[in-house]
Amino acid sequence: MILFLDERKQAVIVYKEDGSHEIPFTEINSLDVVLDGQEALYVTSATEVEVTDVVSLVYQLAGQEEQIIEETEDTRFYLWSNNKNKVIIEDINLTFLGKADFKLYDEGMKRKISNSPTLSSLVKRGKIQIVGERKKRVLQREANKENKKDAEIQQKKVDASLDSMIIDKPVADFDPASDSDAIGIDITDEVSGTGVRQIGGGGLPNESGLVE
Repeated sequence: MILFLDERKQAVIVYKEDGSHEIPFTEINSLDVVLDGQEALYVTSATEVEVTDVVSLVYQLAGQEEQIIEETEDTRFYLWSNNKNKVIIEDINLTFLGKADFKLYDEGMKRKISNSPTLSSLVKRGKIQIVGERKKRVLQREANKENKKDAEIQQKKVDASLDSMIIDKPVADFDPASDSDAIGIDITDEVSGTGVRQIGGGGLPNESGLVE
């Protein structure tokens, strides 16, 4: 059996031959019942790897030569924004939510490009790219890693901000009706331009309204 501690879920996950069992931290005393007197492996660390890494490792452990699978030609293509922030093409009501957002490049999308000077310009300048299935998989993995890293950095900032808040008077002294004890946080950051709007940080629109 294997034990994982999931801080996000606030639970202990036990993997047994008959399946997995999730035990909330608040019910941790029931762990004895699930283990039924047996010992378990407690996993304290893990490594995130690509599928190809696992496949290669299995071939090595089995003492077999790894089989190289030739990838077929791309049959599907997508529009992809290389901007990590939200980009809105206003003249055709099209939004890219970041680097992990892909739009199918079909006949309908081709017509949208033809009908939208803004989108057409972004494609010509490489701000919006046409990518195949294989490239999409690579970009998707990179975007997921980048988003995960950004989320971890943001969480550290939040934790540091909370740690720095020092209450120097008793809770009873706070007046619920007073605005003096309230902390206002403005998290809105929207830059508007002509034709394209970018939500978040990064480049600003130039004179033509396109994101640099």
